[in-house]
Amino acid sequence: MGERSINDGCILDYQVKLLAEKYQSVCDHRDPRLFTEFLVLGYRQTTLSSVGAEFTELAVYAKVCLGMIITLYDDLADNPRLSRPQLLKELYRLNIGEHPVLRETGPGDFPLIELAQHLFGELNRALSRLPRQEKFQNLLAFDIRHVYLANQYAELMTLQPAIRNLTESKLLGPYNMGMVAAGTIDLMASPCFDGSETGRLREALILGQRIGRIGNLISTFQRELDEGDLTSELMLHPSGVGEAKQQLLLELRARLSSLHSASAWARSVDLKSYADGLSGLFNLHQKMEGII
Repeated sequence: MGERSINDGCILDYQVKLLAEKYQSVCDHRDPRLFTEFLVLGYRQTTLSSVGAEFTELAVYAKVCLGMIITLYDDLADNPRLSRPQLLKELYRLNIGEHPVLRETGPGDFPLIELAQHLFGELNRALSRLPRQEKFQNLLAFDIRHVYLANQYAELMTLQPAIRNLTESKLLGPYNMGMVAAGTIDLMASPCFDGSETGRLREALILGQRIGRIGNLISTFQRELDEGDLTSELMLHPSGVGEAKQQLLLELRARLSSLHSASAWARSVDLKSYADGLSGLFNLHQKMEGII
């Protein structure tokens, strides 16, 4: 990825197109617009205001790499047709700054391993150009392990549906969105962020991650149902899917309000702008239902 890509949105779109083509050459069951449109637009909308203008597009590219990794792992966990639990045990060894030698666990593993390694390679290369990469690298690795935990729970629900419950789904499921991890990438791209606000900002990112999860749950439910995916939180609500959706919309409004209230303490980040971006992300989820 050339130096021009740091500032040039057209170059970013071209790089994402190449990455999506690489992904599709291995896994072609996803609509490429998930990567070239939804991820790019969604990450742009929810980029923290603290990100330096000269690093914005590079941070978005890094987050698209993360989003593709999450998509790949998610499909191998909860899509019954694609489920590969043994392979996932190997893939969970990958993380930023780590380059383990992975072994094949079954036929057809090599292209998937190579794709995961390529995506992490692109992520690492993008992060290395961000000004505060070293400061937040350990935190991002921790956040990615949380993504893996959510994925492992989806695996368990797929293998043993009887363990499914609403409490754990609400607790662990949102980490599958990777939005706390995406926020940490933004901090790497924020040269003037006040580090003393990191803890409280992470609380705001957890709120945002749940808001993102609500949009995802509603917009992907039918696709997951058609695939035989049993992991959706909507399936576990005692009053049925319709009532579950209504309660999620009420929760969405309450959490957006909480984010607006949290803006009172924030000096380095405009949390009202972040909340507005999350509202836009919810609308994007609805607009692209059937595509994502």
